Amino acid sequence: MLRQAIKAGAIPVEASLVPRRGAEWTAGELSYGLWLGSKHGGELTWVFNVGDVRLESWMAGRGARPVPIYDSRGALPWPVSADEVLIDFVRPWQAAAEFVKDRVDFCRLLASSEDVRRGPVHAWLPPANYPARLVQALIVARDLGDEGLEEQIVAKLHAGGSVDLPTGRVTDLDQARKWAREWSDVLGYEVKF
Repeated sequence: MLRQAIKAGAIPVEASLVPRRGAEWTAGELSYGLWLGSKHGGELTWVFNVGDVRLESWMAGRGARPVPIYDSRGALPWPVSADEVLIDFVRPWQAAAEFVKDRVDFCRLLASSEDVRRGPVHAWLPPANYPARLVQALIVARDLGDEGLEEQIVAKLHAGGSVDLPTGRVTDLDQARKWAREWSDVLGYEVKF
């Protein structure tokens, strides 16, 4: 299926394939990973992760968060022919590959308090990791030198309060300070807000 997607142009030729699991590649300042899976009933699922190459290099193995993108249709039946693959699956993969426009867009998505939908796909941005995402968005905004974006993120961090989780539990935005301390150690400078 992945080789057919490469032939169709949905995955670049230079992508590294992980047999029967997915593909990874970088383009400019963004990294991409397409991962295939199956649900209990045998339906095909996929997630398309888009990350920031610089953030990933600074925080290798320490929790750099990609923006996970999913097909808004949910799981689909496994295709029975190559033509079905191209029709049903490639189009959303291309939309997912184009979802994050650049590092500024990546930063805005990390700082979003809720899922973002664009066309047939959506970025899954769960409330549980919102405090951590805000801190990483702040790190990227500062690296970009985008003062306006940095101010927006700092305002969200200073707003404090809590975020309701789908489980009925609550996470406190003060947890962002914990993440800032942890990642300050990794980065070698203090992440202040």
